[in-house]
Amino acid sequence: MTHWDMLKKPSPEQTALGMVTLDSIVPKDHLLRKIEPQFISSKSR
Repeated sequence: MTHWDMLKKPSPEQTALGMVTLDSIVPKDHLLRKIEPQFISSKSR
């Protein structure tokens, strides 16, 4: 692939979007569900 390939119109596969939630892929009894999420805000930096 050359840098000129990036200037072409993207194929439909390249522009398709998908959404996945952790609830849909992490089992109910998995360790990840026991860890409290910590979000880092751009304002706190």
